Amino acid sequence: MRPVTGKDWLWALLLAAAAVPAVAAPEASDQPALMNVPMFAIYEQAFTQQQSYTNPYVQVTANVAFTPPAGPRRSIPLFWDGGAKWKVRFSPDAVGAWSWSVNSNDPGLNGAKGSFHCVSSTHHGGIVAMAGYPYHFQHQDGTPYWLFGDTSTTFTAKSSGWCGHRISTRAAGSNQPFTTTARRPSTRPISTKWRPGFATRIRWASRSV
Repeated sequence: MRPVTGKDWLWALLLAAAAVPAVAAPEASDQPALMNVPMFAIYEQAFTQQQSYTNPYVQVTANVAFTPPAGPRRSIPLFWDGGAKWKVRFSPDAVGAWSWSVNSNDPGLNGAKGSFHCVSSTHHGGIVAMAGYPYHFQHQDGTPYWLFGDTSTTFTAKSSGWCGHRISTRAAGSNQPFTTTARRPSTRPISTKWRPGFATRIRWASRSV
């Protein structure tokens, strides 16, 4: 038996290397990454109708079905954005993968579909009746919503007093202004009858939800 030489070791290494299966490099995915949408934020998608209509507002029907990570689907209508444009705005309320699809009598809108990923956020969500206390309010995440406001009698006076009052109350944390409007008696000689007034309440969004 002849001694093992360096050439023998070289051939052994080459044979061992050839016997190891090659590992294929991972292929790049053709699917784009899902858009991240914060929970209780606004997801917006635009669409373009294919056909022409004299009045798209009444002639086109289009609804989007949103499928959450768990639970039943939610269906909401698209809204006409002028011309041939349509849009949908939706606020997801559950973390995870969402998908959506459009059902419409317009071929350019019908069948459109997509998906996004809802991630956790610091938003509190919309305002709903408080669970167990229907005369109180809370955000969708359960955070209490307290109405805090003041009455402004200068709202209908078209004066700078309303602006100053609004700024001061907002700075104090107000989220609910109140005002009372009433039709003044006519100053014309042919009519001096007082017409009953009516109370109105106007609310502005104090903070992003």
